[in-house]
Amino acid sequence: MNTNNDVAGLKNIAYAGCLGVIGIISTEFGIIGVLPQVASYYNIGIDKAGLLLSAFALTIFLIGPFIVLFTSGIDRKKMMLWAISLFFVSNAVSAFAPPFWLLIFFRIIPAVLQPVFFSAAVGTIIRTAPKNDQHKLMGIVIGGIALAQVTIIPLTAYMSSLHGWQVSFIIQGLVSLIALGGIMVFIPNISVKEKLSYGSQLLILKKPRLIISVIFNVFLISAWFST
Repeated sequence: MNTNNDVAGLKNIAYAGCLGVIGIISTEFGIIGVLPQVASYYNIGIDKAGLLLSAFALTIFLIGPFIVLFTSGIDRKKMMLWAISLFFVSNAVSAFAPPFWLLIFFRIIPAVLQPVFFSAAVGTIIRTAPKNDQHKLMGIVIGGIALAQVTIIPLTAYMSSLHGWQVSFIIQGLVSLIALGGIMVFIPNISVKEKLSYGSQLLILKKPRLIISVIFNVFLISAWFST
């Protein structure tokens, strides 16, 4: 049976992961609310400004799965810190309104480690929490997606309408910085004792439950964004 300190420690790990997810999702989708302002600032069409979102998404799609495989043997806390640090740097540079090509570049760089963060955050819960508590704690971590959508993303869009689009990156950067501190303090160092081969990890692609989940999520997210 867990003591109160154990339970509090596990919740702190989950909340730290949740903060990281909020920082990542607000950076990923917060750009949507300021695309018209960005297009106007750089004197480009809204379709070209949309590259700031599509380049991020395509980077995750093309590189993300391979990066997760290649980093599977690295300490999860280190990977989470690296990922959030890249998001913080990305927001800091973007807040200075660099040339548009550089703005896109600093959107692509953190996207490389976005899937790694989610993998490491969930992996940390699995390694530290009893099986009965894992789903509840993972729910806290993944709940950061919804929290970002109803708090930080609308806030950045509103503040940008008052003070300029660069403010959105400042707010997102502050959230990433807070998350960085939370991960440093509350996430334990978890080294990978036995690294699985790439082939054994890829076997998961044969599982019907995973295939069904992927198909369901494709339709769910498609409906979400088309709406």
